[in-house]
Amino acid sequence: MAAERDLEILIIGAGFGGMAAAIELQSHGLTNITILERDSGVGGTWLQNSYPGAACDVPSHMYSYSFAQRRDWSRLCSPQDEILEYAQGVARDYGVDRLVEPNVDVTGCAWDDDTRRWTVSAADGRTWEADAVIIATGQLHHPACSRSSSTSQGSRPAAAPSSRSSTSSRSR
Repeated sequence: MAAERDLEILIIGAGFGGMAAAIELQSHGLTNITILERDSGVGGTWLQNSYPGAACDVPSHMYSYSFAQRRDWSRLCSPQDEILEYAQGVARDYGVDRLVEPNVDVTGCAWDDDTRRWTVSAADGRTWEADAVIIATGQLHHPACSRSSSTSQGSRPAAAPSSRSSTSSRSR
């Protein structure tokens, strides 16, 4: 009989979804967690979108986790920097920031039926293996322009989202 080992879990994305997944897993005693993040740290769209006037378009209390509620938002729809500060504080308080492997551009996930494990690959050639993979890449970091907006050169089509990761399956 094979020796038992801790489940190895990879989370792709360190935004609100990836952070919540890591915190929930830890609350169930799972500790062998790595978060692969394309950017420099936690925060997802609130880290990536820092243009002038960036703010939440729904009431800010919606960006409070039930286990880490914040009630003192500065505005009904808070600015980007305030939401990012909250996300980074939660990551620090729950140890999620220590799980993040920053600047990883995930390019693929492949399942191996023989080993019953995932292999996750990055653009720089690195790979990780895990028993479980959680995709928490989100979509709000993709820029978009209105199809109906006009410029002096005419209409601009919406920007095409970049491919963040692909999933493939490998079996014998």
